[in-house]
Amino acid sequence: NYGVHQWISHQFLHGGITHLLFNMIALFSFGPMIEKYFGKDFIWFYLISGLGAALLQFLFVPDTALLGASGAIFGVLMVYAILYPNSKILLFFVIPIKSKWLMSAILGLEVYLGFFGESDGIGHLAHLGGAITGFLYFMTTKKVK
Repeated sequence: NYGVHQWISHQFLHGGITHLLFNMIALFSFGPMIEKYFGKDFIWFYLISGLGAALLQFLFVPDTALLGASGAIFGVLMVYAILYPNSKILLFFVIPIKSKWLMSAILGLEVYLGFFGESDGIGHLAHLGGAITGFLYFMTTKKVK
């Protein structure tokens, strides 16, 4: 059983230095553009994306334990792909791919692994929940550019 605070606090704990490092690299790489878009509301967007991540994971896997910012990061990645769909990202630091195609492939993989993959200790549905929540937050608060 989780306490109310854990719906948010899980986003600030990680399963090791590698887990933390990859999440922070993604936040450092894509977060500033999304923070610029949302302004002072970025923190709400980020926390709500993480909350949506936890919610989807618990809907399908109620006895799970969540740890990490990955769900909130997926919200950031989703909005980045919407705002900058043709921006090129270097996959594996070598292969250039447009953000819209990379995010589409990642989401497809998360759906497959979340619903059909074997349990690997990764919250694939949390990743998906963060992306969906980030998308919904973006769509309901869209700003005119």
